[in-house]
Amino acid sequence: MSPTHRYLRGTLFLIHAVLCALPVLAEMPTAEYIFPPGGQAGQTVTGTVTGSFSNWPVQVWTSSEHLKLSPLEEKGQFEIAIADQAASGIYWWRLYDKEGASSPRPFIVDSLPEVIEDEANDSTKPQVVSLPAIVNGRLEKRGDVDAYQIQIEKGETLVATVVANHYLQSPMDAVMQLCTPDGFVIQQNHDAIGLDPQIVYTADTGSDFLIRLFAFPSKPNSTIAFAGAANYLYRLTLTTGPVVDHALPRAAAAHQETEFQLQGWNFLEPLPVVLSQSSQREMATVSHPRAAGFFRCPVLNVPLADGASPKLAVPACVSRELLDAGHLERLMFLASKGQKLELSVDARSFGSPLDAMLTVRKPDGAILAEADDRKTGFTHDPQLVQTFPADGLYSAEVKDLHDRFGRRFAYRLVIREVAADFRLTVAEDAYVMPAAGTFDIPVAVERLEGYSEAIAITAVDLPASLEAAVVESAATGDTAKSVMLKITAKEPWSGPIRIRGRSTNDNGLERTATFALEPHDDIASLIWLTASAADQGEPQATSAP
Repeated sequence: MSPTHRYLRGTLFLIHAVLCALPVLAEMPTAEYIFPPGGQAGQTVTGTVTGSFSNWPVQVWTSSEHLKLSPLEEKGQFEIAIADQAASGIYWWRLYDKEGASSPRPFIVDSLPEVIEDEANDSTKPQVVSLPAIVNGRLEKRGDVDAYQIQIEKGETLVATVVANHYLQSPMDAVMQLCTPDGFVIQQNHDAIGLDPQIVYTADTGSDFLIRLFAFPSKPNSTIAFAGAANYLYRLTLTTGPVVDHALPRAAAAHQETEFQLQGWNFLEPLPVVLSQSSQREMATVSHPRAAGFFRCPVLNVPLADGASPKLAVPACVSRELLDAGHLERLMFLASKGQKLELSVDARSFGSPLDAMLTVRKPDGAILAEADDRKTGFTHDPQLVQTFPADGLYSAEVKDLHDRFGRRFAYRLVIREVAADFRLTVAEDAYVMPAAGTFDIPVAVERLEGYSEAIAITAVDLPASLEAAVVESAATGDTAKSVMLKITAKEPWSGPIRIRGRSTNDNGLERTATFALEPHDDIASLIWLTASAADQGEPQATSAP
């Protein structure tokens, strides 16, 4: 061997030895989804998380004590324990370790028995399912069509509901068909709740039926074919029993308990549910153990009115149903000259088929303003912001654009005064900082209706090992629209924090920062922060070549 070769070989060996002595920096855990994506209250099942896990076992955070995920010996496998008292609804979970945390992912709890799809099923070999049941499945590959054989007795009403894109964020636009055993299509549905289909069918004869399910991409492309992928997850509810569709009222009161009447299919009568005051929440979930499904609605700091009063006092929230053909809901309210009010209808955004038209009329009956779809956001629900020209008794009219009606055509109308306000947001749901040092979290400030007060912003719910500065967003200048919030760590830590802003004037207006989350839920204010000591990891030896 030449001296040059010996020199090069020695140099390479030295470089390799140095690299082997350096700490191996593990990556934070990631999680794309869990399968099955839901479960029945009171049951314990094994689930598989698709993601990456440098440090196994990982730890798991959940949004409720009624849901627990425990890592098993095999990487990616978890025991999912759902408490008996877990109410139907959306629960959230994150994986975390000393390096960081995954983004939050949904897990849906319901009251019916659960079934796992047999991936070999198709129209020629349908999987037999006994009702009632919720099937956890996936359209795993391109061209995939899943089929299930069910039996319905004469006079029974089948409710078949797919949950995929709307709550699970599966990138699929599903189509569902109800067929005879030989494949004749009785009903087909595409988009009933967002992009997710639903079929309701009353059998005129007892028989076996097929449910077929296939999908297109939720973001259309040039491909003309049924789509499929490992993340095309769905939950298919199949039952002839009670199923929740909506609740009245369609909002919860922030500072008092709210009495709901759950409405749906196969109900002998509406089911009453009482929720306690919800002042610390943005969303409420209403369910009943005797019915499948659940209804989600916002928590509002607005009085809930029944709509029976001849005049509404502003602010007010009214929840109603369009029960008759050509029915037009007219609600009267007082407004003053120069008063600026926001009138918003929510129907489609919370599962109602109502395509609402909102009209505001003057005291003499002339049209002052009207709206169909909102100009911002993908929704068929109308919204108006109107400055009123004179004192008087005005009316707000709500109707379906296509003159449809029925108990499902429910809506919520909120009338409130437009006021200056602010909103805080962060770009990420999780951040990683040094275990001994400082870190800046960018906080965006959106000033609504010309909000011109200074805002003091800091982090709350911190452990003793973390400290947060108080940073001020001035009414004008560089900090008016964004600030950098400085966090100081003394030792390793990982967990959720909140970032809160408070007006510096006497009114004490307070808002909590959120990150983007679909579907929106209260945990959007729980920002995960990891003070990581990754750079102090143990050296890991490897063999020389």
